[in-house]
Amino acid sequence: MKQLILFAIFAVGCSDVQLNALTVPPPGKAAQLDAENLELELSHGVAFAFECVESNSDYTGPCRDTTVTSQDSSIATAFDSYLDELAPAYGGGDLGPRSKSAFVVVGVTAGSTKLQVKTPEEDLTVRVTVVP
Repeated sequence: MKQLILFAIFAVGCSDVQLNALTVPPPGKAAQLDAENLELELSHGVAFAFECVESNSDYTGPCRDTTVTSQDSSIATAFDSYLDELAPAYGGGDLGPRSKSAFVVVGVTAGSTKLQVKTPEEDLTVRVTVVP
């Protein structure tokens, strides 16, 4: 019983930040996000867009105040993106539509690097492999 109570206490304060693909690669190229394992395979020269969404005890919707940086921009470069599309947001009721939190990664040269996606709730590290 004590274990169940401890789990319930921790679960209430937990945040869930997720990354979701927004684009597909051109024919014959790679751009695949494994959101569960936080891995991205990307072809050289391909731009790939993804969004960040968060869900916690008092808010569900696009990630707020989020940044993305590349550990090695000579392999993959990351940019903030603006989408002309809205997403619903909730927090104790409907908060109305919000701009999606989106980013673009470009495969510059073959190799491996990491992206840091930082939110107020959680920081994520995405392993990026750029293939020829």
